[in-house]
Amino acid sequence: MAILKFSLIRLGVFLLVFFAAFFALPLEALPGVLLAMAMGLIVSYAVGFLFFNQLRLNASRQFGRRMEGHRPESRTEAQDNDAEDELAEQFHEEQ
Repeated sequence: MAILKFSLIRLGVFLLVFFAAFFALPLEALPGVLLAMAMGLIVSYAVGFLFFNQLRLNASRQFGRRMEGHRPESRTEAQDNDAEDELAEQFHEEQ
């Protein structure tokens, strides 16, 4: 839920700044859109980082927990890890 909350806050701030900058700047279509987009991205990042830091950290933790469970270790990877552990133990025994 923290991911959704944080994403909606950032999107809302971005859209607010984007439209305010787009209609306030007396530039033509493409330069105005690009500048308004850049301003929206910068301001939404800063607002999210400065004022919603705890929510950002919670969203990051939630995203990390979701991604951890989706990558099962393959048989080849497990064999490689076991071989590396065995070589490391042999190396430390020789020292």
